[in-house]
Amino acid sequence: MLLKTHLNIDHPIIVFDGICNLCNNAVNFIIRRDLKNIFFYSTSQSEFSRNYLINNNHENISESTVMLINEGKLLTHSDAILQILEILEFNPIMLRLLKIFPSRLLDLFYKIISSNRYRIFGRRKHCIVPDSIISQRFIV
Repeated sequence: MLLKTHLNIDHPIIVFDGICNLCNNAVNFIIRRDLKNIFFYSTSQSEFSRNYLINNNHENISESTVMLINEGKLLTHSDAILQILEILEFNPIMLRLLKIFPSRLLDLFYKIISSNRYRIFGRRKHCIVPDSIISQRFIV
């Protein structure tokens, strides 16, 4: 795992809830498709994520929110998900269809799932422990 002092800011960073089964499955989905090793990952429970939010005046953002730190910008909710899919070049037709909907509607759908994710998908007692191959892309 990378310490925050070894961070290469040139890579987008996905911040996710490390104890959420849905979030962990989503990250595993991204890792399998990130063949160019574009993304770095950090759990919202990590020291890096907490410090980033505080140092950038975003401490009001919940740990339950998926975040993407990319090119000095912080994206959350559906904006983060759409940007991640776009960077992955994942199914351009589906991406175009999703972009038809206004952000407010996508965010409403996101918030409904997010607020029920533990009840529907469960939670872990501990954050994800990546295998040795992927661990170099995780920031603590």
